[in-house]
Amino acid sequence: MAKSEKPVVVLVKGDDRAKNIKNALGKISEQIKLDIAKKVGKKGYIFIKPNFVTTRRQLAATHPDAVRAVLKYLRSFYEGEIIVGEGASIGNAFEGYKNYNYLPLEKEFNVRLMDLNHDNGIIAEGFNKNLKPLKLQIAKTLALAPYRISINPMKTHDSVIVTLSIKNMAVGSLIKSGFRPLNIASKIILRRPFHDYKSAIHQGPKATNKTIAKLYEKTKADLAVIDGFVGMERNGPVGGEPVELKIAIVSQDSLAADTLGVHLMGFNPQDIGYLHYLRADLKNITIIGERVENCRKKFRPHDTYIQQSHWK
Repeated sequence: MAKSEKPVVVLVKGDDRAKNIKNALGKISEQIKLDIAKKVGKKGYIFIKPNFVTTRRQLAATHPDAVRAVLKYLRSFYEGEIIVGEGASIGNAFEGYKNYNYLPLEKEFNVRLMDLNHDNGIIAEGFNKNLKPLKLQIAKTLALAPYRISINPMKTHDSVIVTLSIKNMAVGSLIKSGFRPLNIASKIILRRPFHDYKSAIHQGPKATNKTIAKLYEKTKADLAVIDGFVGMERNGPVGGEPVELKIAIVSQDSLAADTLGVHLMGFNPQDIGYLHYLRADLKNITIIGERVENCRKKFRPHDTYIQQSHWK
């Protein structure tokens, strides 16, 4: 493949979810292998971030077949440590691992599953409703990973219109820890403060989008895998309805991957606040594989789409 100054995004369409991802990875395999060898070395680890907003609805979460396809690819050349980590917004990550049939992956591919909400935190910064600095904490294992992979579905969203790889990494990295105290007495007895940094970033459309864009530099994926076999439209990211696209998007540039993903969902990347702040531009990417016009399907936005657009 000829070198390009623009980031390359692979687009594949087919009737098998796992094969789509396998074929997409294969088109830039040598570049991925070189990047992993350079960044991970012999003592590092690869961190994989799926997407569990909820632990009880498969349509709202990363399908295990998508993760399995990536793990099969990695284990074909990489023998080092792999960690699969998620911090669910609703429920416990291990509840999701059980419900979505992730547990067999541990032995099958010699990987470690973890709950990011129980990880140590690293200070990060976002914006409050007045666009002043807001202190946050992101999971240390994700933040310090030498190589990060995002694997996520395509969904509409109730706060930022669309959620793909950038939001998966940024918001998923935020820690939601401890026990929520019912009253002052229980707080004293437990002596464990409750910190829900995932909820804390919801400071209105403009602040939320600016926070996601700011977290991008600390959490961005080295490899973005967007599983668009079946997406979610309307009232995502949990209660929406299925949309069949039968596609996979893979890129070593998550901004480029999300820019194409948003376009394929029928949205203008410049209408998505955090993509606007990150200067997303479809003209600045090179797309290989399937023709874009064969893969585009307009998603119905969330019912609060107009209010979400007030970030402008």
